[in-house]
Amino acid sequence: MAIVITNGEYYIQNTKTGKVKKTKDINEATQFYHVNKAMRKILSKPAQCKGYYLFDTEDTYSRRKQNRKHYSQDVRKILYDKANGKCAICGKSLLFSDITLDHIIPLIQNGKDEVENLQVCCYECNQMKGSILPIDLYQKVTEIFMYQTEKNTKCKLKWKIAHRLLLSCIK
Repeated sequence: MAIVITNGEYYIQNTKTGKVKKTKDINEATQFYHVNKAMRKILSKPAQCKGYYLFDTEDTYSRRKQNRKHYSQDVRKILYDKANGKCAICGKSLLFSDITLDHIIPLIQNGKDEVENLQVCCYECNQMKGSILPIDLYQKVTEIFMYQTEKNTKCKLKWKIAHRLLLSCIK
């Protein structure tokens, strides 16, 4: 499997300095051999990669990406109302014009491209979730939060108490 990052016209090419360069030639594009590494690249350069997606040059993933259903404004409005105008992942209030639709079970993991498998998300959360299951995202965010909080806590005793309380709430 060889994955490239594209917006349909340009492809992402890494430079030796780690910057992002765009090219129209797919042969010059950086090839990733794992979906997570390609997604990390997109997430590490959000401004340069906005509107870009993964394209598998060898597998059915690319065909799935291209053959996604386009949902009408009516369906989007129903999902928006069902979510009370909030992102399903972070809870942030969204304008209707700012929503993105996220497959709860990603297509790459055999999720269905149907309304029942969709949720309203902000762009940032949709990009962060990528092609992982909600439970995997939850676990990863929890690990990051716990690690960063412990690392940045000055009072270790308070952290030990808070850590135990937090663990009792999330397990």
